[in-house]
Amino acid sequence: MKKILNTFIFASLMVVVSSCTAKYEDINSNPYQPGDLSADDYALGSAMNNLAGCVVSPDVNTAQFTDCLLGGPMGGYFADSKASWERTISNFNPEDGWTNVFLKSDKVLPVLYSNLNIVEVVSQNTNNPVPLAIATIIKVAAIHRIADAYGPIPYSKIGADGSLTTPYDSEQEVYNKFFEELNHSIGVLNEHPNDRLTASADYIYQGDVKKWIRFANSLKLRLAIRIANVDKVTAQKMAEEAVDPKNGGVIEQNTDNAAWSYFSGSVNNPIYVAKEYNHVSAHEKDNSACLTGGDTHAAADIICYMNGYEDARREKYFVKSEWKGYEYVGLRRGIIIPVLETTGHKYSGINIKPNDPLYWMNAAEVAFLRAEAAAVYNFNMGGEAGEFYNTGIRLSFEQWGADGAEEYLANIQKTVQIAQLASPETEFLLIASMSGNPEWSNTPLKKADEFSRALRQLAAEAGKHVAFADLFSLWQRLLKRKTFMDLTGNGVNHPNDFGHRVFALGVNFILEKEA
Repeated sequence: MKKILNTFIFASLMVVVSSCTAKYEDINSNPYQPGDLSADDYALGSAMNNLAGCVVSPDVNTAQFTDCLLGGPMGGYFADSKASWERTISNFNPEDGWTNVFLKSDKVLPVLYSNLNIVEVVSQNTNNPVPLAIATIIKVAAIHRIADAYGPIPYSKIGADGSLTTPYDSEQEVYNKFFEELNHSIGVLNEHPNDRLTASADYIYQGDVKKWIRFANSLKLRLAIRIANVDKVTAQKMAEEAVDPKNGGVIEQNTDNAAWSYFSGSVNNPIYVAKEYNHVSAHEKDNSACLTGGDTHAAADIICYMNGYEDARREKYFVKSEWKGYEYVGLRRGIIIPVLETTGHKYSGINIKPNDPLYWMNAAEVAFLRAEAAAVYNFNMGGEAGEFYNTGIRLSFEQWGADGAEEYLANIQKTVQIAQLASPETEFLLIASMSGNPEWSNTPLKKADEFSRALRQLAAEAGKHVAFADLFSLWQRLLKRKTFMDLTGNGVNHPNDFGHRVFALGVNFILEKEA
């Protein structure tokens, strides 16, 4: 930052000196063409890069709290690995300092709003609405993370300095404002699709306005799916507008991924730095190098899933564990953290390099969003849900340079085939399990129904030695007379003793029938 400010001051002095010459108009023309050295150009470059740093902060402590200790653990990707941490987000007992970073850090909202104001002034000075439109997209990308963390937040009345001494907006008000701002920015950029920012002002798309349009529409789609369970009408309208090619389209290729490629030389990716905190450099017993990292390791959640599918992306995501005989072992969240110097360091680390970019959104996510919108909510996404789902998998494998996407897509069939090669008489029972409470957003009934039908079809196509137990349908019949509280221990998705008896009887019936 000091270097940027010094450069800006120097550039400003040069403009003052040069303004006495006959070339004043040349010096101050076309401020957004690459190579231009006007004061506005420097101001824009500094402000836009500062804005980008508000989505995922380059400040290590801020990024550690928001992503390594909040978003990562809650998503099941990261696990805390510092033994002295007791009151954490992972164990649902955090200290205030762990939860207030997004709102109270001087590295997020104050930086965002002060630099947004600079971009607005530059856009006015140059009569060019493009920089402000892009800055507004970045603003939404940053603040929707805050809204998703806290719910109601100060937004519509927040000051130019990011002051929080303002009334809070409801989640509905905030999201409606997001859509309003994105729609306006998309409209502006679609009127100037061939304009370009100077490359020094854009470490995401190097000034390519068309790519910013696709990112803005993709962000709009993400936000639409966020609210689909509470405001389906608005969600459908926003989602279908977002994917409409007439509006500029969404991210469909990895070349359009929104990645902040800002790190090089002495400026390292903050997630890399944070996960290396308290890194154990060598083993106690033999002094051999320890490679798994420090305060943050890979979570058991994601590794268990990927191990189950023999996912070829594991080596791209993680550092191999130091547990003898096990390649990838994740650390469970919410447990008493094992001491890093003796046991904690053995768990798989996070494979991230100092100069890796910070990803805001990728093509795989957009494909999965379209699949969810089509399958769960019946939105018109311009294709079939299954096609988008498979495309998302392929795009993810492509992005990470991993082989095996097609094998992953056919994982169940592959499992059956491998077992039958070893023992041709091996039998399989595919179980369509209970549905969760449809009043909970994470357990939509339609999704469980579709999974049940997919398993039935798979069993039918597999032929002999593969049976299908339709406990889903049995569960639905029971729910005509019983409530979720009658059948579950938590009212959502965990069967009680009666529910387990029903499962056992249903499975036994199928086994006897097939026998």
